[in-house]
Amino acid sequence: MNIHVHKQLSKLPSIFIKNAGIVTAGNASGICDGATAIIISNEGALKKYNLKPLARLVGYHKQLSDIDLFDINEAFAPQFLVCQKVLILPNEKRNLNGGAIALGHPCAASGARITANRVYELRCRQGKYAIGVACIRGWSRHCFVIGTNLNI
Repeated sequence: MNIHVHKQLSKLPSIFIKNAGIVTAGNASGICDGATAIIISNEGALKKYNLKPLARLVGYHKQLSDIDLFDINEAFAPQFLVCQKVLILPNEKRNLNGGAIALGHPCAASGARITANRVYELRCRQGKYAIGVACIRGWSRHCFVIGTNLNI
């Protein structure tokens, strides 16, 4: 990182804990405009309208070693770093296209953005499973597993 940029970032005030916190405007995602849509269907509608799904919601019954890609929507950089450290996520499997800090954090659209990114990244890499994690109401998390192997 450029030393000048590092010095400027270190001067930013903390957001949550005045004069003592580590979350600043420099390491937090920006709130931005965005819109997304995802169609979720059952088998009957797929057959009725002759649709071919891109992926399937799989559920929670997978081991971390089964997962090809992770997308942890980081509203704040420290929160992502804790997740990476606790889960020991390999660099080549997580937030490959950037997260909310790089791409923005469109309120009420981040979950669909994460889902679409994971589906297309899985298809490009010929992977089977991805986990997407999104913030809800600050610190609580919502996690989902998607799979491109449609014979699951």
